[in-house]
Amino acid sequence: MRRDLCTLGGVELASYLISVIVPIYNVEPYLRKCLDSILAQTYTNLEIICVDDGSTDASGRICDEYAGKDKRIKVIHQNNGGVSRARNIAMSIAVGKYIVFVDGDDMLKPNMVKLCLEKILEDNSDLVIGLVNDVYADNVTLKDVRGHISGELYKDYYNLLDLLLGPVSKLYKLDIIRKYNVEFPEDIIIAEDQIFNYFYLDRVKKYSLIRKPLYNYYHRNNGSLSYGLKMVHLENRIKKLEYEKDFLERNKIEYANAILNESALWYFQSAAIVEDQDNSYRLFKNRVGKIIPYIDTSVKSDNFRRSVLNNLLKYNFLVVAYAYFRLKKIFF
Repeated sequence: MRRDLCTLGGVELASYLISVIVPIYNVEPYLRKCLDSILAQTYTNLEIICVDDGSTDASGRICDEYAGKDKRIKVIHQNNGGVSRARNIAMSIAVGKYIVFVDGDDMLKPNMVKLCLEKILEDNSDLVIGLVNDVYADNVTLKDVRGHISGELYKDYYNLLDLLLGPVSKLYKLDIIRKYNVEFPEDIIIAEDQIFNYFYLDRVKKYSLIRKPLYNYYHRNNGSLSYGLKMVHLENRIKKLEYEKDFLERNKIEYANAILNESALWYFQSAAIVEDQDNSYRLFKNRVGKIIPYIDTSVKSDNFRRSVLNNLLKYNFLVVAYAYFRLKKIFF
């Protein structure tokens, strides 16, 4: 195995083992490119943990094939238990000093691990955050920070928010995860990775930002909020709002009301388009009644649609919002 020879502070960087965790479920068409992007990292001291979460396609066999070619790859086959359980199991057996998360249908930039390791050691930080390329069928957009980064979480969280929605394009310390039992919640299937970041950020004293795209995140479906929406998804979104509110208050985050509004208003339309229950106006009112407590109608939104919805709520025009979402679902 080739060893990287660069040093920092007299310590050879290649002495640090990095655990790369890859939860995998039915990603056969994309998995080889994902694994190839990990094996092509310019930093080579890696432990690659692939968790086949009950795939029904050839994903599990591809993992075994790659493990047979590269001894750095470990494969766990388990019954389908969800991405959170897959990641948690991988973290429980990881032996690296740092953790990188990769989704099985995405790709890393070749120097991601090396750049993150250099940055976390240079800054003596607890977390490194890189930019992300959002890759769609017809275009690529850069997910960047929203503004100035000061190094203080309560000031920066709003500007970092788009990059903190998930665990990818980051380097985490395993000892923090172990010491404080930071895990992905297994009882939630929506925004569970964002909740993981809440738990981890509670323990971070210093974080670093790399202003380069380190990760390609592929959007494989239409990205619609209404796609396959079931009542359990809406309930999970409401539960996520509880975690978010607690995190924002606990850390005294600036613009907390605006951040919470952004989430709650985005979820609001879900209450009118549930696919496995009746969508009567009566049930809609009952569902949104659980979301409204997280909305501050005095907060202005930069998004036109959310601003309109905010005003409808402010003046209690729920029936208008309901009619709009139902018509949009039916005709669009």
